[in-house]
Amino acid sequence: MIQKEMSSFDVIEHYFQMDRYEQVIEMLEDNMGEHINNEKAWYYLGYSHFQLNSFDLAEKEVKEALRLGIDEESAFHLLGLIYYSMEEWPESEKALLEALRLNPNNADVHASYAYLMKSVGQNKKASRLIRKAIELDPEDGRIQRLHYLIEGDEKKEKDHLDTIQTYINSNDNELNKLLHLGVTAKNRNKTKEAEEYFRQAFALDPNNEKLLRNLQELEIINHPILSISRWANKIGMHYTWIVGIGVSILLFSLDFDTAGGALFSLYVVFCIYIWVSEPIVKLLLKKRR
Repeated sequence: MIQKEMSSFDVIEHYFQMDRYEQVIEMLEDNMGEHINNEKAWYYLGYSHFQLNSFDLAEKEVKEALRLGIDEESAFHLLGLIYYSMEEWPESEKALLEALRLNPNNADVHASYAYLMKSVGQNKKASRLIRKAIELDPEDGRIQRLHYLIEGDEKKEKDHLDTIQTYINSNDNELNKLLHLGVTAKNRNKTKEAEEYFRQAFALDPNNEKLLRNLQELEIINHPILSISRWANKIGMHYTWIVGIGVSILLFSLDFDTAGGALFSLYVVFCIYIWVSEPIVKLLLKKRR
């Protein structure tokens, strides 16, 4: 019986290490009677639900793991991340501070606390905390990723490139690097670059539905048919309205009827294009797939 429990739990741990969170949850829920008093089982269940955005369940399960005697430092860090995702900022801070009380030199927790402070507008404190995290563990990929998210937007282009290069050289896995670079490029409105990063990431993780949705969104945004639409959105659609309607009315009022009619007709064609171009692109991409 003991051998059976060890064997079944070894399989669960294997799936957990592979980030196969759906399988972890399925196996634990099907066999929870065998592991009801196993603190690691409850922690794995909570972490897996956290990764799948089931935050209420995750909170309850991590607290049960704590009650059963799981490592408090890891559990409070995870609770801090769960509360952050639930936008319960005070509870998140309380949990992260407890994790730091247990181990003041935990670089990962310093980085999480820094990101929380950035999110609530305490930028100076966030900067101090992320620098402390880097000082404690300069090679950690997650810390380098959060470093960019906290300070990257305020950096000049050269500093931005230096930060990205440092992250690329970190020990984060290839998939995380591609995802982060894709999000970074997207946030900087470099959509073609973002699409390429997401495409490479999807090749490594073809079952990631969220990644697939991001990739499909960028395929639509970057399609050549939408080039004029991208230009119009970039300068502002209200300016096209001013030119199309405002200038047409002005020309008519000045008795330049031919020019006014031509401009208004052109504006109508432009509006039709804006209206139908995206559905056409979606249809073309759907047929291609």
